[in-house]
Amino acid sequence: RPPEKPEPPPQPRLVVSDITIEAMATVLAANPRGVLVAWDELSGWIGSLGRYSRGGVDSSSAHWLSMFNAKPIIVDRKTGDRRTIVIPRACVSIAGGIQASIVIRLFEARHREDGMAARCLFAYPPRRTVVWNDSQLEPAMLAEVESLIDKLFELNPDRLGNGDVQPQTVTLSAEALALWIAFYNEH
Repeated sequence: RPPEKPEPPPQPRLVVSDITIEAMATVLAANPRGVLVAWDELSGWIGSLGRYSRGGVDSSSAHWLSMFNAKPIIVDRKTGDRRTIVIPRACVSIAGGIQASIVIRLFEARHREDGMAARCLFAYPPRRTVVWNDSQLEPAMLAEVESLIDKLFELNPDRLGNGDVQPQTVTLSAEALALWIAFYNEH
């Protein structure tokens, strides 16, 4: 008799790109810490909202809006081994670039009304003359960022009674909270 087919090992992921909500649910089920959706051109992500909708109903936007706050999502599929995927804390961050001249055109009225546009934090550096530069990030700054990421990965997730894992909630220090409040009030 041939041996039984083994279960595929979990695939740890930190970053994804062009992904549907159904595929995101599968990725998040194996990565309870959450993932980063990295788009070189955010216009591709914005344009994908509602890409697979039927009759003009866009359920993907609602899921992306829920993921902004790490809220639960439930995805039901017609096919596959797991027809229903429940993610209790769908934690997803999205990062990428977009030209200022096309932001307004891409964020249609529905995205302004449903809060999608309000969930975006735009960073727009001042214009400057571009010249060739071989310099890299300062080693001390790079070491701080790497240390922060290492410390976050050292956190062990909480184990629930049924054996599932749940990411730990990391809160801001008093100093960080004061800086966030000042930033929030200014903007």
